[in-house]
Amino acid sequence: FFQFSKKKRFPGIEEELIFRGYCLSFERNSEDREAFCEFIRKSKKTSIVTEIDIVSGISRIIQELDDIRIDVPHSPKFLANIIANLLKDECISLNSTSNIIKHIHMSSSVLSQEILLNILTSLKKYENGGALIANIFSSHNFDMKIFSKEEINALKSKIEK
Repeated sequence: FFQFSKKKRFPGIEEELIFRGYCLSFERNSEDREAFCEFIRKSKKTSIVTEIDIVSGISRIIQELDDIRIDVPHSPKFLANIIANLLKDECISLNSTSNIIKHIHMSSSVLSQEILLNILTSLKKYENGGALIANIFSSHNFDMKIFSKEEINALKSKIEK
């Protein structure tokens, strides 16, 4: 199927799969969300999907997040966990993650802070999470300028608890 789509008979099918798969996983349990993350990880590792496909799929979720939240109130937290998982597994870069947060921030600074806090909290659970968190706060690839110093300090204090 993917070989067929790569011949551009179904352009954008990868983005659509990522969008629909993650949206469906929001209505399921954490094991199903993790299973879909594993599918995306393997698809990225074998070059079936690209980082651009993944970010495009997540961007589609962000565009429809207000509607998704009506049916699945915890969808922002689920989305944050997915982003953290993808970042941990190097399926998306710090730069892409920063761009995703900026995209969310354009529509809601409160939501972008909530999602970033949930990403950071999720990362704490992983073996290399501390290093990723340090990179987020220090890397030029992750633009924190959209947040005030007070907001950044509040985020830092919340994840240190």
